[in-house]
Amino acid sequence: MQLGLERRAHHRRVTAIIAALKLDVGEEIPCVVRDVSPGGAKIGVPARYKLPDQFNVMFRTSGRSMRVRLVWRKGDFIGVAIKAP
Repeated sequence: MQLGLERRAHHRRVTAIIAALKLDVGEEIPCVVRDVSPGGAKIGVPARYKLPDQFNVMFRTSGRSMRVRLVWRKGDFIGVAIKAP
């Protein structure tokens, strides 16, 4: 295995976008989108929050929302895959 080998399908763009996770039960959890690609994103969210398999991410500045699926979780970060509309 080579060090630094990129395994992602898409290039990710580093960001610091203020957003919120909108759960289907009506709960809204503040978060920061740390990087994004056409297929997914890395999001900073405190580990104390229990998250379902699917939820919406709403971007505060634009009001835009996208449906995502939780792929991985490590500490205060999660990785999500963007679901097709």
